[in-house]
This record gives sequence, C-alpha cells and structure tokens, in this order.
Amino acid sequence: MVKQIIHSIRNFKRRPLLLFISVPGLALGITGFLMLTIYLHHEQSYDKHFANRKRVVRLYNKLSENNQTTTYPICLRKAYTEIPQQIPEIESATQIYRGGMAIVSRNNIQFRHQQLLFADKEFFKVFGLDLLEGNTNKALEQVNSVVITQSESKKLFKGKNALGKLIKINDNEYIITGVIKDFPETTHFQFDLLASIRTIHPENFGGLEFFTYYLMKKGFDFEDVSHKIAALNDSTITHGFGSMNIQSQSGIEKLTDLYFKSICDFDLSEKANPVYFRILLVITIFLLLIAGINYLNLFVLYGEKRSMEIAIRKTFGAETSSLSRIFYLETFLLTLLAFVLSIIFTKAGLPLFSQVINDQLNFSEIVTPSGIILSIIFLLFITFITGIYPSFYLPRLNIINILKGDNRTRNRKKTLAILMVLIQFSISIFLIVSILIVHAQLNYLKNIPLGFNVNHVICVSGFSRKIREKSKSIGEELKKLPFVKEAGSSAHSMGGGCSGQLILPYGASQDKAKSINQYRVKPGFCKTLKLPLIQGRYFTASEADTNSIILNEAAVKMLGLKDPLNKFLVMDVDPLKVVGIVKDFYYSEYAGVPIQPLVLSYAWRVNNFYLRIIGNFSSTKRKAVAKVFSQFDPDYQLVSYPLKDTFEAKFSHQNRFLFMLFFGSLLAIFLSFAGMFALSVFTVEKQTKEIGIRKVLGSTSYEVLLHLLNDTLQWVLWSMPVAFLVSWYLARNWLEEFSNKIELNPLFFIAGGVIALLIAILSVSIKGLQAARQNPVKSLRYE
Repeated sequence: MVKQIIHSIRNFKRRPLLLFISVPGLALGITGFLMLTIYLHHEQSYDKHFANRKRVVRLYNKLSENNQTTTYPICLRKAYTEIPQQIPEIESATQIYRGGMAIVSRNNIQFRHQQLLFADKEFFKVFGLDLLEGNTNKALEQVNSVVITQSESKKLFKGKNALGKLIKINDNEYIITGVIKDFPETTHFQFDLLASIRTIHPENFGGLEFFTYYLMKKGFDFEDVSHKIAALNDSTITHGFGSMNIQSQSGIEKLTDLYFKSICDFDLSEKANPVYFRILLVITIFLLLIAGINYLNLFVLYGEKRSMEIAIRKTFGAETSSLSRIFYLETFLLTLLAFVLSIIFTKAGLPLFSQVINDQLNFSEIVTPSGIILSIIFLLFITFITGIYPSFYLPRLNIINILKGDNRTRNRKKTLAILMVLIQFSISIFLIVSILIVHAQLNYLKNIPLGFNVNHVICVSGFSRKIREKSKSIGEELKKLPFVKEAGSSAHSMGGGCSGQLILPYGASQDKAKSINQYRVKPGFCKTLKLPLIQGRYFTASEADTNSIILNEAAVKMLGLKDPLNKFLVMDVDPLKVVGIVKDFYYSEYAGVPIQPLVLSYAWRVNNFYLRIIGNFSSTKRKAVAKVFSQFDPDYQLVSYPLKDTFEAKFSHQNRFLFMLFFGSLLAIFLSFAGMFALSVFTVEKQTKEIGIRKVLGSTSYEVLLHLLNDTLQWVLWSMPVAFLVSWYLARNWLEEFSNKIELNPLFFIAGGVIALLIAILSVSIKGLQAARQNPVKSLRYE
C-alpha cells in the first residue's frame, strides 16, 4: 500500500493540470458544501440551549379579514390568565411584551439602544433558566423589578454585585432583582433588560400584544394539546372580535421550530430565510457538478495516457479488480488533498460569507463529532462518485484497440468532453442570466419614487422624558437654525413599524370595521417629508386637529369612500374628522410590495424629530442640532441618521441574494474556464501533427484557430436553449413575488449567451493560438 501511494504521488507530479486545475476546482466545490453545512448547523441550533426546549410551545393567531389572512405570534392577555387553567397538560405559562430599545442610566452615565423585554414571573420556569444572582421564583414578582444580563451588569457595575441596586430605564426607576447569563446568538429573542410585566399593567391591554409560551407536562401529545388550546383561544378571539368580522384559526408551534419553521409574521426577531438556504444549496450542487466533471474528465484523459502502464500490469497478471483499487486509491488521495484545501478555503472565507448572509458563523460549528462524521462520509461519497468511471473504465481498456486508434475509445472521450461542455456552460449561462435579471429588477425597484422626498432629511431619536415634555419648544428652536428648512416630529419612526387599528365609518355597525395601519404624527411631519396632498390639508397646531386624521389613497379605496374629505371615521371610540388625503407613499415597506392602507393620526408623544436641511449634515450642523437638545436635557446624547439610509436598508435581503448569485457565478465561470482550458490543452496535444500539416498546406493561424474552436463552440451553443428555458421559467416565477416588476427582455438571455461564448473562446484560444503560431516543422517532429 505504501509503495502504491508513493507511486501514485510520482504519477501526480507528471499531471500538472490535474493537480493545479482539477484539485483546486474540486476544493472550491467542497468548500461550498462545508459552508452550507456550517450554515445549516447554525440555523438549526436556534433555541436548543433551553433546558425545557422539548416541552415549550408558543401560541399564534391566524386572523382572516376581507379575504386577507395574517398570522400573528402575539395574543390576548387572556391566553395567560385563562387558558392555562383550562388545559391540564399545561404545567406553566408566561408572556413576553416587547419594550423596544431603552435608555439605561446610572450615576448620570447613559447607555442607549438597550433591548428591553417585559415578562411574567414564570419566565424562568417555562424556559428552564437559572440566575447567576437572584431568586428565579421572585425576580419578576414586583412592579419595577428587572433582571439584567451578565454583560449589562459588567457594563453598569464593572463586575461588582448588581443585586438590589437601582437603575433608570427610560427615566423610570427599577430595582435589579437578578443577573442572568447572556443568551447565545442562536436564540429567537434577545434582551439586555428583562422587567416584570406587572410594571406595564397588562390587564389594561385589550388587543393582541403578548408573545405567549406554555410549558407542557412530560409525555404530552402535541396534536391533542394543539387542538385543545386552539379551540379555547379561537373562542376567546371570537368573543372579543367577532362583531368586527374577524375569524381566528390559532395553533401552537414548538420552541425549536420558531426560528427555522415558524409561520408567523412580525416576530421578536428575524427568522431563518429559506431562500438563502435554497440558493446556497443550488450553487453548491452546481459548483460540485462542474468541479466533479472537470476532475473526472482530466483523470480519465490522463488515465488513457497511462495505457502502457495498464498493459504492463495486466501482462504481469494484474486483475481488473486490482487495477480498479489502484485508481480508487489515486482518486481518494486527490480527493483528500482537495478536502484539505477546502478546509483552508472555508476557514479563510467564512468571515466574508458571514457578512454576506448577515449572520455570525463559526468554523467550530463543523468541528463537532457530528460535523466530523458528516465530513468523512462526504469525503468517501465524493471519492466513490468521482472514482466510479475511471476505476470501472480505465482497467478495461483494450490496449490493442488503443494502439490501433480504435474510434470507440475516441468516441468515448468525445462524449465525456461534450457532456462536460453542455453541463458546465448550461450552469454558467443560467447563473449569468439570473444575475442580469436580478440586478435589473433590483435597480428598477430602487428607482421607483417613494412617494415623498426622502433626500436631505435627518431623523433624530432616542429621547428622554425631558426631551419629550419639551418637544414643542425644541421644534421651535430647531426651526431657527439657518440650515433647517422644515422640522416635524412623530411617535412612529418613518420607515419603521406601524400600529394596527380597526377603523369604520361613523355610525356604522362593528361588522363594517376593517384593519388599517396607523402612524401617529405631529404638525410639521407631513410638510417636512413633503407628502403630496390630493385633497384637504396637513395637521395644524389647533386643538381641533387632535381629533383629525389624514388618509392615504389605499385607505380611501379600502373604506370605499367616494368623497372622504370632512367625513367622520371611528378608531377606538371617538369620531375622527378626515382633513386630508395624501398620495400613496412607501412608509414601512419597499417598492417590491403593494402600499397598504394608512391613517395618519395626531400624536401625543414624540419619539422622533425630522429635519429637512440644506446641503449635507456636516459635523458643524450636527453639533448645532445637539446643542439645541442639550439646552433642554444636558445628559442627552444626539442619535441621528439620514432617513434615506432607512429605506436603502430595506433592500438588504435582495442585495444579499444578488451577491450570492454573483459570487456563485464567478466561481462557476472560473471552474468552467479552467475545465475548458485543460480540455483544450489535451485537444491541441492530440492534434499537434494535424496542425503542422494544415500549416504546411497553407492554412493561416486564424484558420487553424477556427478549426480548434469549431467543436467546442457548437456545444456551447447547444447548451444555451436549456439554460435559457430554465432561466426564463424561474425568473418569471420569482418576479411574480413583486408588485412592481420588469419585463423579461430577450437581451438578458442574449447577453448571458454572449458572455459564455467569450469565456469559451478565451479558454480555448490561449492554448490554441499558441499551437497555431508554432513552427509547423516543430509540430511535425512532435512525438
């Protein structure tokens, strides 16, 4: 065995193309597999660290209204106070309320953007959690009690004991009753501060507000319990909203399925993106296929050059099985070398890959017992697949036929070469066309007007109570700055989430109520953002406008209002007068989805200021704005950003999608180019004498090159129809997801085909041109 390994290594030295083209190419394909494995392991590890993970479920509500269905992970408070007592399989329950980003202060030192959640006292029991400091049974019992994470404790108290200390959260005083270890990143919710839900008096909340988790008793039947809980919850929803023509179809989801399989919208955090996984899977399969074909083709071509070695071994009694083992050994050694290279490529490329998918992946996720076993199985599988053909075919070569130049051998090699070209370039053309279409669609969406003027608008947020109480005076001072053209404020963040309300015409019955999105804004908001008016006016500072609303076109259409101006509508209890109609504009989504009905109502609270400025927001202008706020709260630290960035960030998923395609296409093109180049080297070597004869008979270098290109290019052309058909079908289905979309122009497909042809011409011409220009005397002396 050792002698055979040494002999195989010596053979490899005489096969530079196999070592420097096929092996690195196969390594790139395996790298894709390893990264996919790490990514999949990371995605499926969410919430696996909870001790009670197998017994925890979450309740969801699937609500239908006017033929539209939305699945919410939030529930009524009664899902906690009433349902657990009626289901014997439920051992404990807890609810979570999203507190948003908070400002934490201690001894006049502020920490902004701290994630705040509120939870019931059973939180720790449900998830099976322990505290580093404090009592899990009592930590969230009292109003204004809070549990902080270990990292938050270090930040606030520099490693000293935090238990019993007071801190301010959004200007309200809380007592620290516990310190908990930081959750790993693979958790579907995160927090810096976990406060008692009693602080916000949840009994006063009448709508869907709370994320509800149940700890089930051991041995529970998931399907049976799911039906019981759903029946009770649907009854509760119907009793509360039945008069509003809303139908409920609730259910439960397993804790370990929430990140990867949840059917809910508007969750505590972003869920797994199955599109990314499918893209990565397809690209990995493509790369492995191209690399495998290159590897197999070169292995067979080099193997046929070893026909004399095979003949000698057979002469001395070597059996076909022993020769097959030799080729399998060589295949294994080359595959092992490619696998080692792929580990190096994976470790080096993982940071970039993590950046692309916007998630933190660690190489250690594959260096686990299961990961190592999977890698070994994959290595043996690749060895088996790539070794089947050479190990079966080469030992059975008829040496006499080879020496005679039997056409069967040539035809077999030609068939393999044709297959390589067809598959590789079909994949490459498909990926190139896909890039062109995705890029064009993305540019088209980005160039669709938002419906308002987003340029030169700066958003300022992160306010304390002092700022909110003096918001009117602050607004007046901001308008005095010479570079501020307009200033407005709002409770909701433009480009962010909105509230959901039920709205109906004044005097109509409750069954006419319809869901609508709501932004609460102050006078000056609409003017600052230049929302285009169709009818009526914007809000003014008059007392009467506190009971006024502005609708967008989609809201008018949904409500069926023919002449909406000055009509009265009802949200909650009080009638609200419609004082204005604005054109539809993109407020919380991007141009790829339809604009939803929106009502702008009068805000009583200010969370954001919007400044329309002249020119860029320089450091000097920033200091001037900060100075205005500091006059009203010396401790306030300015938090500002261009509003344009918020809407550009909405294309992050599409940008990642495009980058994945682009990167995968580059690798596919590189592997196709390398494979075609290696094939052209063999083709030129086989036709060296023929080239010399053609030159002697008067053929020019250009004519010789065309002869060499002819066979290859015709198969590249044959690969185009399949690639075009698949690209067109998938692109058409993908574009159906967008409310605004481009037309599938034939130029996309023509451009993809032309690029593939240029790649093929370049790869063949490098060696072909060299052979065509060679002295024919030297060519005729070849061999």
